[in-house]
Amino acid sequence: MPNILDEHPRPSAPFISTGGATGVLLVHGFLGSPQELQPLAERLAQEGHTVRAILLPGHGENPERLKGIPWQRWAEHVQSELDILKQTAQRVVVVGFSMGGLLALMMAAQGRCDAVVAMAPALHLRMQKQMRFAGIIKYVMPWMYPFKKADFNAAETQANIRQYIPDADFSDVQLTNRLRAEVRIPLSAVGQLVAVQRAVKPMLSDLCVPLLVVQGQQDQTVNPISGSTVFEGVGTQQKEIAWFANSGHMLMQEAERDEICQTVSTWIDKTLR
Repeated sequence: MPNILDEHPRPSAPFISTGGATGVLLVHGFLGSPQELQPLAERLAQEGHTVRAILLPGHGENPERLKGIPWQRWAEHVQSELDILKQTAQRVVVVGFSMGGLLALMMAAQGRCDAVVAMAPALHLRMQKQMRFAGIIKYVMPWMYPFKKADFNAAETQANIRQYIPDADFSDVQLTNRLRAEVRIPLSAVGQLVAVQRAVKPMLSDLCVPLLVVQGQQDQTVNPISGSTVFEGVGTQQKEIAWFANSGHMLMQEAERDEICQTVSTWIDKTLR
């Protein structure tokens, strides 16, 4: 079956920069790539930190490739990258976005880092009720078509698509029709995202390192209640939550991007100085 995403190879290489004693590991979200956190990675590198923005297994290309990959491989990859970072950094913070935020919280709860930043942590999704049945539905309907009924005028939809097709023209009817019909996600992979959620929830009370939660109030992918749930559920008393009133889910591609980068950078400096 032809697929429009295979016609548009996306930039998905990890971002690595050697700097000072503070190491920052950045973990992207489900279906994402290091480019989701590129502005923050560049900002932290410019400020002299050692930075690794990683690429999770099966990500960075057509999401059909996620079929058959268990969530444990994602967690193991984050842990492996942390071990590499610790070889040169004296202090390590994990910054995770969306599903990456859940993996970051997992590493922190296991005591594998000195601090953690969870950006739009994907603990509760807007479509959470439907996703609960992904493990069953996959046997009769193995694929989900995320753009089948999409509003291509919505900023968050456009930001998601531009990760795959940077120069997408949303007035092009042929393009939008192909996006609706051809882009598909294995329901088995959606089930793995749900499994990550289930694995992280009971771990939150074990999290004892400093925590910063960053949450956009206009998020149409992750229910903003996720930010509050994480903040209230962790065991640490050294925690902060930063709300951004005009931001949706794609925090690094929206109007408050610079303010978010500043917030994260300042928090890392004061927490790990």
